[in-house]
Amino acid sequence: NTYASMVSVLTPDPKHENKHRSKSITLYIDYPLGKDEVYPDFKNNREEINKVEKILGPLTDNRFSTLARLRIRGYSSPDGPYGDNERLAKARSGLFARYLRNAYNIPRSSIEVSSEAEDWEGLVDLLQTYRPAYTEAALDIIRRYGIFNGREKHLMDLQGGAPYKDMLRRFFPKLRRIEVVVEYNINEIDHQDASELIYTHPDLLSLEEMYETA
Repeated sequence: NTYASMVSVLTPDPKHENKHRSKSITLYIDYPLGKDEVYPDFKNNREEINKVEKILGPLTDNRFSTLARLRIRGYSSPDGPYGDNERLAKARSGLFARYLRNAYNIPRSSIEVSSEAEDWEGLVDLLQTYRPAYTEAALDIIRRYGIFNGREKHLMDLQGGAPYKDMLRRFFPKLRRIEVVVEYNINEIDHQDASELIYTHPDLLSLEEMYETA
């Protein structure tokens, strides 16, 4: 009882409420040989695209939230000529952005597109996470040699080429990806809607709205 008497309720200050949200998704899109456009029914693409559609779909017809910005960044793996990888990452992120823009009638001004030609940082993260036997030797090469100073060639020559073949099989496919960040705003919600959403979509309510509903 002594402790209970010390408890007080703090009313949230609506001036400090943050109703801006963001969600991130990583997609692994498959492409037919020589193609950069998105083919939704090719291989496992439908399942990958559904990841972002689960977020964008409700935003397009939901009166409670509004899309603020869509950020799309395409990544390529380090294998092959840098120029080819640069073109590939840029083309695929741009074409995927166009696919989503057309599918959801998103204004061009609301989409930010960028690309990473060769994701060496991602490769370093994978090496440090999975720790294959050649990890330190591969990381030493990445540290010592620049992208345009024989880095890939030294990796290909490392220990007779076995580590590079292993990276091609295990790690490089994980680097060929598109990362999507969906930023959206939660609209003001009246008391009647809030009393329903608190049971179904509490993430759409601010602390102030939850307090008033309670």
